[in-house]
Amino acid sequence: MTTTPASTDKQAKLLPFHPLADMFPLMQGQELEELAADIERRGLRFAITTFVGQIVDGRNRALACQMAGVEPRYTSFEGTYEDLPRFIVSVNIHRRHLKPDQRRDLIKKIL
Repeated sequence: MTTTPASTDKQAKLLPFHPLADMFPLMQGQELEELAADIERRGLRFAITTFVGQIVDGRNRALACQMAGVEPRYTSFEGTYEDLPRFIVSVNIHRRHLKPDQRRDLIKKIL
């Protein structure tokens, strides 16, 4: 994976979110504010993963970077288009506080 910085403009427009990644709920309110504060204090520790110019992992980190005025770093997903749904499920399904039936429904929709 190749890591590249975003534009040097701290208010740079975020890359669009991939529709499959967008099926997972985003952080909101205090949870997102806490992530932004952590990124402001410690920096972005994990690069945001993109595929064909869209964010496929790290949407919350991207939003938090924007809130914190921190330049996001991007890394390219090096799999194929066919690999993408499994990657998105793999990096998102256990991070969210979803009920088992919600997880199952999301996996069915994505795969």
